[in-house]
Amino acid sequence: MFSNKRRKPKGVLIFILVGILLLASGYIYGYLFTKKSVINNGRPEQSDNIPSQNTLFPSYNEMEGDGVYETDTDQTITKDTRLKFLHIYKRCGHEVVEESTAEGSLVGLNVHELEQYYGDWDVIYFSVEEVLLMQHFQGYCPKHYIIMDNNGYVGIYKNKLGKEQPELFRETSIPINILPEDFKRQIRGGLVVDDEYHLDLLLEDIGS
Repeated sequence: MFSNKRRKPKGVLIFILVGILLLASGYIYGYLFTKKSVINNGRPEQSDNIPSQNTLFPSYNEMEGDGVYETDTDQTITKDTRLKFLHIYKRCGHEVVEESTAEGSLVGLNVHELEQYYGDWDVIYFSVEEVLLMQHFQGYCPKHYIIMDNNGYVGIYKNKLGKEQPELFRETSIPINILPEDFKRQIRGGLVVDDEYHLDLLLEDIGS
């Protein structure tokens, strides 16, 4: 016997499947778009206006080029202005800072007048509260001892702060001509010792 049920055409099934796929695609697209918008809105905006970090000396900024500086020339030194002198020694690489308070003829000077007063020094920073000057030296800083020839005897020399040439610090009774050739050669060129402890050891060694 034949059944009375009708078969559903294949076209209807295909139409239903296509509709389901379109609905699913729309849902997925909407979800991803919404999520992307939330993420983007949550990011902070970047700005090209980055503040300068050179705020240590706001009134005295180094300009690009050959070390030229700009400052407020209306500022002048007072009796309470702190002066700092930065000594940089090239042979040992050490830096020594000497501090003092402005006195006498320095009071009332502006930055340009101070540069003329200290002709060999570079003014690095200038304010009413503090002034920093810098100078380079070729030799060793005062921390070191330099063993050299002192009229045929071993002499101990040191550089004084702010001086370029070493000065005699201590005389010895050790004749140079009795020393081994290696020591003679080093002493003639200037034998550098870093501290007093090693200096005493060396003198004991060459003097025995």
